[in-house]
Amino acid sequence: MDKKFRCSKVERCNAPLCPLDIKSLEFCVWYPGEEICSNREFSSLEFIKTQKKISRILGIKKPDNESRFDIGYFTVDMLNHNFRITNKIHGLDPNKDEKDQLNEWFNYYKGFSKKTRKRRKSQSKKSA
Repeated sequence: MDKKFRCSKVERCNAPLCPLDIKSLEFCVWYPGEEICSNREFSSLEFIKTQKKISRILGIKKPDNESRFDIGYFTVDMLNHNFRITNKIHGLDPNKDEKDQLNEWFNYYKGFSKKTRKRRKSQSKKSA
């Protein structure tokens, strides 16, 4: 689908991962510091929420020309994975084989079990 007909922000958007561009979601990667989709229509997508969390935790206020390449890159699958984000977050090294790194990354960031997610969700509702 042509994103010009569906997204009002297409003229000013430089986000490497676009919810309307299937190819970007399959083949592109995101480095912290790069632009994030700002269309509110897509703000509830998990990978966009994760991008924003990573940027916030790393203290990146707005996209800049100096992306945090030292942290590595993230794929959509990584960003959709449910895991704890800390200031020690790291992505994949562009100079190494992606497949091996992905296995290591998913083993390191195992994510939360359904039981833990449910407990955390109920705790956050109680504190709100």
